[in-house]
Amino acid sequence: MARFIVLLMAGVLAVAGSVCQAQKVDFGVLAGLVFSHPKDYNTRTGFSVGAKGIYTFRDNSSSWFVEAQAKLVSKGWKYDIATYDEGGNLIYYSDWTCNAYYLEIPVYAGYKFKVNDNCGIFIEAGPYLAAGLFGNSDVKGGEHNYEYYSNVFADGFYKRFDWGLGGNVGVEYRHVQVSFGLHRSLMNPLNQTLVMMPKPKDRSWMLTVTYII
Repeated sequence: MARFIVLLMAGVLAVAGSVCQAQKVDFGVLAGLVFSHPKDYNTRTGFSVGAKGIYTFRDNSSSWFVEAQAKLVSKGWKYDIATYDEGGNLIYYSDWTCNAYYLEIPVYAGYKFKVNDNCGIFIEAGPYLAAGLFGNSDVKGGEHNYEYYSNVFADGFYKRFDWGLGGNVGVEYRHVQVSFGLHRSLMNPLNQTLVMMPKPKDRSWMLTVTYII
């Protein structure tokens, strides 16, 4: 799987590098933090890393643009499991953690307000598709300390594909972009319904830094 990801990223770099020779097309590499917080769950901190291509409709001025990304994204959640005695008294909490890694492809439309020759402000939004690659789930705390699922996708706990909507606002200074945004999944990732467990539909805040080549 790791070899597949490396080859895929290399392919994206090669294709993007060739199209970057065309006018109005820029290419960038990105990395960032992902704060996943599905409703009724605790926050899990992950990461993103990948590449993107940007087509701008007008050079050297404020303009509309379209953008496509290909990135490895780490998502998931943390969930508290309460254990009670026969009298209904709380004994302890256990932490159930899920780590899910996706190949994610967002496609955005946006507008960049050019402040001067070196600086601009942009806003973008659009859909994304994601394919689950690997991940695990475990329970720790109290009398529990075990791996619940060694691979959340292969073991059938999580659905392989996800999709949703997202958007970002950001600042560009010369070759560097810093953006902050939100992704919302439009589907429940679980393949099965667990008793007393809310649907962990993903909601992720993303802080991303991009270097434009």
